[in-house]
Amino acid sequence: MELYVHELDKDVLVVAVDGGLSAQTAEQFTEEVERVAARGFTKIIVDSSALSFISSSGIGALLMLHKRMKARGVHVKVAGPRNFVLDVLRIARLDTLFEIYPDVSRARLAFSAREALEQSDDPAPSAETVKARTREQLKLALVAMAAPARAEASRRLVAHALAMPEWAGAQAVMLFWPRVEVEERPSGAEPDIRPLIAAALEAGKTVCLPRVDWSTKTIQPARVTKVPEDLEPDQHAPVTGLLQPRAGCPGIEIGALDLILVPGLGFDLAGHRIGRGAGFYDRFLGDLSPTSAGNRPYRLGVCFDTQILRAIPTQTHDQTMHGVATPSGLVRATSAAAPAAPASLPGSSPDMGIAATPSQ
Repeated sequence: MELYVHELDKDVLVVAVDGGLSAQTAEQFTEEVERVAARGFTKIIVDSSALSFISSSGIGALLMLHKRMKARGVHVKVAGPRNFVLDVLRIARLDTLFEIYPDVSRARLAFSAREALEQSDDPAPSAETVKARTREQLKLALVAMAAPARAEASRRLVAHALAMPEWAGAQAVMLFWPRVEVEERPSGAEPDIRPLIAAALEAGKTVCLPRVDWSTKTIQPARVTKVPEDLEPDQHAPVTGLLQPRAGCPGIEIGALDLILVPGLGFDLAGHRIGRGAGFYDRFLGDLSPTSAGNRPYRLGVCFDTQILRAIPTQTHDQTMHGVATPSGLVRATSAAAPAAPASLPGSSPDMGIAATPSQ
């Protein structure tokens, strides 16, 4: 095995691995990465595009590396694993510890999204300015996710959602048709929750999806019983691949819902949400405030781990969630009334971007 270290820019170092990661080379690999970290670098990309083999000892070395780098506050991303190596990483579930990207460029882009949110030339930007900047950087983070990574993350998210007591106890649920066919516009990607729609129908729940009225910029829950037969393309947004209930599907009153799944560009630990800017869900959920009691209906945000922020700015019209479902688990809102803070990406989790331990 050969190791090549080069500085990508002032604070990101790439460790390229050529050959095999086995019992004979694992120690050399971990020592080299630790040596790099000791030089003060906190962002490291392991370029495994030329890695042809990884043994159980190699897996052990990566596990040890994750533990030690996390303790140091060093962020490690893996780039470019191919074929056998990628399969081994997934089988060993190392993709739940390290963010894996198809190449070094996308791994660097993911670091850029974090950095841009942590830096600002404006010492006191307005909430609108911060939200606009936050949207752009969250879109960058989505661009950095490869399609296979999105698919695996979606699978884990669905499994966590199905295990929630709120899901089990809900008789009437509102879901949404996700943007998944987005290879030409990856910044619009959403977790693929279509298996949840199928599971809800199979369980005999009342299943609603939002029907959009673009003239009033509002949404109305409409019941579906067969998918995709009860759905049609949203003619106002054909490039997104979005489907919505046909005009003949019966509407459901908001108060009849037990659980609402809400998409978003980002969520924070207090349940605050930032959407794409049109305000559809804020207006819809705003109608719940005067009449909803306790946690009914339960408002559940849905996003990838990289879309969880430590805090986002809020305005009077912004609506909060009771919890957020992510590939790493359920993040329960710490306080629906928590004060707004400047937008920032989480720094306490170098792996998945969740700064709170999810409860499942």
